[in-house]
Amino acid sequence: MDKFKTIESNLLMSLAMIMIIVFVSIKRNTRSVPNRLYLGLCWSTLIVLIFDAAAMLVDKNVNGNWIWLNYLTNFLLFLFMPLPFTIWMYYTDFILNKTERILKKRWYFSLPFFLTILVMFYSAFTGLIFYVDKNNVYHRGPGCSIMILIYILLFFYSFILAIQHRRTAGKKVLSLILFFGIAPILGLIVQLINYGILVIWPSVALMVVFAYIFLETQREIRDYLTGLLNRQQIDEIIHSRIINYPRKGGFGLIMIDMDGFKQINDLYGHSRGDEALVQLSTVLLGHTKSRDRVARFGGDEFIVLVESDDEGDIEKIIDRIQNKIKSINEKSNKPYKIAISAGYTLYSPEKHQNITQLLNDADEQMYRMKAERKKTITGTY
Repeated sequence: MDKFKTIESNLLMSLAMIMIIVFVSIKRNTRSVPNRLYLGLCWSTLIVLIFDAAAMLVDKNVNGNWIWLNYLTNFLLFLFMPLPFTIWMYYTDFILNKTERILKKRWYFSLPFFLTILVMFYSAFTGLIFYVDKNNVYHRGPGCSIMILIYILLFFYSFILAIQHRRTAGKKVLSLILFFGIAPILGLIVQLINYGILVIWPSVALMVVFAYIFLETQREIRDYLTGLLNRQQIDEIIHSRIINYPRKGGFGLIMIDMDGFKQINDLYGHSRGDEALVQLSTVLLGHTKSRDRVARFGGDEFIVLVESDDEGDIEKIIDRIQNKIKSINEKSNKPYKIAISAGYTLYSPEKHQNITQLLNDADEQMYRMKAERKKTITGTY
């Protein structure tokens, strides 16, 4: 690829990064963890794009003694190169686990970046990563290929994380993670094999743009905290399911309420309350079928649309969820315990004239179960 075409593509993608940074800063809460990580991904990619373009611009330029500038731009390029990959690892981990507590334990994600700093200062005296000859021409050093291989391994590790969370993350989130990594990996491999072909950073920037489009789409249908469908989306799905009842057959709704949620917030703080909601969301996703729909209905209430009109099937789902919660509580060292009340109803065209009646029926069944639970556990909730 002609270097001036590459410089042009870098500048074009830099402009895209700037626009996304502006949009995210205006439209979103920049103090939230995922937004801070995404902005960090944009800024780090922008920095590398600029240094990459600058390094190509001054390379082989014989108009003046620009050797020092060629060396400086490439030094800064390699110094910041692992930063987008490192931030992507943290971002991937957060959207999969949805908790800042686990994120704080992932200190080892930063190791490639800090090791690169040490290696680059060593390379400044040895030419391990690159060197610039007397004719102002950039050359790879023997250690350059090793660094590229490390970046490829980082992306593969993000794939492993995605596969480990394949059931709870959802297909669209997994697609984002896998799709994000494919183009950069191909770009890294192409640059590793074909010296002089520079496509990696425009491809990384392109994936950041795609991630922004995907996230904007998901924000409209997903609950921010849990990643489950939101109230508006599940209402639309239930309404559509009622309309298509004659063709698709029967279905049921499970309404779930977290018992003692207010006490968790009051005694241990809202971060613990959020943690409990996320943990329950993971249980719900992990113990329903892929065709069923799980949503956060509001506050500490959840709803599951079950593609079955068999009461036995629905009761088995509730039993699996309760058993999993019991198992979690027995193994947990957290100061609180998770408990739920769940009720369900089967859709009946004769009984439920509209979505409101259906939801009210499911809600009444859930509160009936909650009242029975209070009788058996007096004074707990």
